[in-house]
Amino acid sequence: MDKPDHDLIKAYLHGDADAFTVLYERYKRQIYSFLLKMLAENSSAVDDLFQQVWIKTMKNLHRYRDRERFLAWLFSIARNTALDYFRKQKKNYILRELDRDDTPEVENTSQDEPWRNMDRVELLEAVDAALILLSPEQREVFVMRQDGLSFKEIANIHKCSINTALARMQYAMKNLQKELIQWNKGAS
Repeated sequence: MDKPDHDLIKAYLHGDADAFTVLYERYKRQIYSFLLKMLAENSSAVDDLFQQVWIKTMKNLHRYRDRERFLAWLFSIARNTALDYFRKQKKNYILRELDRDDTPEVENTSQDEPWRNMDRVELLEAVDAALILLSPEQREVFVMRQDGLSFKEIANIHKCSINTALARMQYAMKNLQKELIQWNKGAS
């Protein structure tokens, strides 16, 4: 039987290093995947940032409160670590509110579901390529949502309203759909 996160955290804080190993094994894939997608333009930094996330987690685990899911807390650390990296690299990474004029409407055509004609590998490659083209905030919301975070948790991490998180997801889906339509036309 798997121990709940809060029991593992308590055990680690009381000296059981193996408890942290279980937490690491439980969530390493989601955190690495998140960082890989967020740093798509500079994937060479992912391993370093991944290690930083876990070091920060170990150092700050005593601050974790059981009010939120542990995975949401980890995503918050990963996101902040990525933002620090972007600031250090002097990247133009401006988080802003999206307004409705930012995203063009996708025409309603018979190709609204281009993924129907793709095999799984092609679809994953097309989605990964399309994710790179999303704005950073849209990409973050999409990836966090795919990893099971609620919109409330995402809004808390982004320090925005739930409506803003929902809007970012909506724009991400529209933009992904548009890119997949273009990709499918190019593959035909």
